[in-house]
Amino acid sequence: MLADMHCHLVLRDFQKDLADVIERAKKANPGFIVSVGGNVQENAKTMEISRKFQLIKPAIGIDPQWVDKMDEAQIEEIADFILKNREKIAMIGEVGLDYSRNYSVEKQKKAFERMIQLSEKTKLSLSIHSREAEQDAFDMVSSSDAKNAVFHCFMGKLSIAKKIADLGHFVSVPTNVVFNSQVQEIAQNIDIRSLVVETDAPFLSPFRGKRNEPAFVAEAVKKIAELKKMKLADVEDVIFENSSKIINAGARI
Repeated sequence: MLADMHCHLVLRDFQKDLADVIERAKKANPGFIVSVGGNVQENAKTMEISRKFQLIKPAIGIDPQWVDKMDEAQIEEIADFILKNREKIAMIGEVGLDYSRNYSVEKQKKAFERMIQLSEKTKLSLSIHSREAEQDAFDMVSSSDAKNAVFHCFMGKLSIAKKIADLGHFVSVPTNVVFNSQVQEIAQNIDIRSLVVETDAPFLSPFRGKRNEPAFVAEAVKKIAELKKMKLADVEDVIFENSSKIINAGARI
């Protein structure tokens, strides 16, 4: 079985054909799909589609790109929502840090710290965005009691990826591993017991010029098997076992 550990099915890219996207995903032998939210509106929509499609497991969070647009009350609104719905949520995400754009670092760190605290309290794993902020994101998580965190779409230094794995967290390999040499290096050199896969759909498609979707997560698994010179079935089994350990498997709406 397969698991897409991070995608954005509430974006307008899927507004017209989400049911068809889910049907195609079913044919790829999925166990589940984690669809993430990043603000109040996205979180509500994520819960809504998870009620409609059993295959979708909701992750609720604060994407760092939205933090500058939020005040303290909105951040606490999301925190309260997570606490009240902890049994229905698969993960806390998307959360983290992004230094690639001119977002307030102070506000990002404060919001991320709040989400880490919630992970400690609820025992829900984090789905972490860490673009050009990998070391700081790792430092914040490593100094906490958060467990089984997923560093989504990780494209940082291999040395940091190894530290993530050494602490018992997970590195998520996106579907663009089929042609991205940096991601290939990470996938090849990190123990498979510390890897999961994702599409980050509609982004990072393994097929250039084509919208990404959860069915394509199989392409990442195939590439990992090739890089590690392992049987495809063995890679599928280990990665799905990893993924199943991370989510709140009882999450039901």
